[in-house]
This record gives sequence, structure tokens and C-alpha cells, in this order.
Amino acid sequence: MLARECMAAVLASAPIVPADDPDATRLREMGLTIAASSSLPYPLLGYQFILQDDDETVNAFAAPGGGIFFTTGMLDFLQTDDELAVVLGHEIAHMEERHGVMMALASGYNKMPAFRRIFKLVAEDELEGMIEDLLKDV
Repeated sequence: MLARECMAAVLASAPIVPADDPDATRLREMGLTIAASSSLPYPLLGYQFILQDDDETVNAFAAPGGGIFFTTGMLDFLQTDDELAVVLGHEIAHMEERHGVMMALASGYNKMPAFRRIFKLVAEDELEGMIEDLLKDV
């Protein structure tokens, strides 16, 4: 439940670059290569490397359950594959250490209204459709 809620919240924040886009493919392939050597190679939903279409934001983060999100702004900011690998490794380390889960629980995840305020969620029916669309090919 927590993983789906977190991923849905992120999906509501910016459009997703199609999985067959060359940048999305590069992100996914490099991420899966790095994740295969992690101490948590198979989180709850499997690793999902998702590229958000947001050129103005330079950000990458891990969400509970296996979602690793990058903005197109972050990809544009990084200059080499080595830099991309470092950021991917950093986000995978957050997943291994369960930082997102701990943050959600500490912020009152069990009190859903507090969790929604943190992630600025939109209507639940929209979120459910977004998360189902994302996970249908998993």
C-alpha cells in the first residue's frame, strides 16, 4: 500500500517520459545494471526507473517499493554516464536503507491525510489509474 501510494503521488507531479524513449531506456538499463549488484536487488515492486518530463527541476529520488525517479532536468544536468551512475547508486542506496519507508512512517503515513499533504496528491481515482498504468508492464 505504501509503495503504491508513494509512486502514485510522484506520478501526479509530472508527466512520464515513455519507456521506449532513448533517455528513459538508458536510465532503466543503467539502473538495472547497478541494482543487480545491490543488497536489495528485488524490492517490493521490482525496480522501476522512471523518467519524469520536467526540464526545470534537477532532481532524483527513491520512493518506497522500488521506484527510482529522475527528472529530465537531472539528466540534462549530468554530463557523463559516470555521473549518472553515481546518482543512480545513491538512489539505490536510499532504497537499500529503506529511507523512504522510514520517512513516510515518521511523517504519519498511517494517518492518510497527513501523507497526502506531504506529497500534494490529486484525486484518488486519478492516482489509482496512474499507478495501474505504470505497473501494467511489470
